[in-house]
Amino acid sequence: MEPSDSQRPMPLREICREHHDEWLLVKILDTAAPSGDGLCVLLARAPDRNTLYKASRKARKQHPDAPMEVLHGATKFGDGEALRTAIERLKRQDEWISVNPWWG
Repeated sequence: MEPSDSQRPMPLREICREHHDEWLLVKILDTAAPSGDGLCVLLARAPDRNTLYKASRKARKQHPDAPMEVLHGATKFGDGEALRTAIERLKRQDEWISVNPWWG
């Protein structure tokens, strides 16, 4: 496991692009931003997810209330267009859409 390159905030999408083949532990600074666009700080990175377990426990002790996430650098971020389209269909009452994955 390698400590982060820097503590400077960057968009999550950019961090993932720079570390495409690694697992990342990030502290999320902007939870209201669209997926992938929120500012984050890279806390640690490793070639496999299990290696980050110790780092994530340590980080959670240091910052118990901070939102953190472990994710792979190859994570893809949607633009939210599918959700916007579904909401518009609901407004027009074109069809019934279930938000439950186990229901039709």
